[in-house]
Amino acid sequence: MAYKRLITIFFVGFLHVAFGQPNCIIKTRYLNDGLTVKYIQPVTIDSNSEETCGMGIEMASVSNYITLQFTSSVAPKQLQGDLIIIFSDKSEMRLPQALINLSRVNGKQVTLYTFYILDKFTNQIITKPVETITYQLLSGEQKSVSIKSDFSFLLKNGLLCLNPLL
Repeated sequence: MAYKRLITIFFVGFLHVAFGQPNCIIKTRYLNDGLTVKYIQPVTIDSNSEETCGMGIEMASVSNYITLQFTSSVAPKQLQGDLIIIFSDKSEMRLPQALINLSRVNGKQVTLYTFYILDKFTNQIITKPVETITYQLLSGEQKSVSIKSDFSFLLKNGLLCLNPLL
């Protein structure tokens, strides 16, 4: 009897470790058109005296997105073009811009840029640590942000939280 209980506890523990996903807090946003968006709150990846840049992940229906959220006390951040993600092995991918959302929160300007993760890129995000992200400002200037090693698997963990079947 004790052996059965011990084996059951071991088996459940093994399944939890083998198939468990990273701990995460999933939030939900309901849009006016009836679409439900599940997302992981953006994590600050760059900050200065004027603005903060956060990176997060979203899932709407079966599509996945990377978000860049800029919070500032000045004019909204204006980006153009693709988001370029460079991995630790120096390979890169370009994600097309999908949506821009402007709002004001507590007197600050919040600009949320959403970039579509093409299905062919999902495996790269899950298997490779992110080293740098690059985006282009409307003025033409390119901005690169080095991702701290603590956040190199931020996108992977977010994708696995939102869709554990990946």
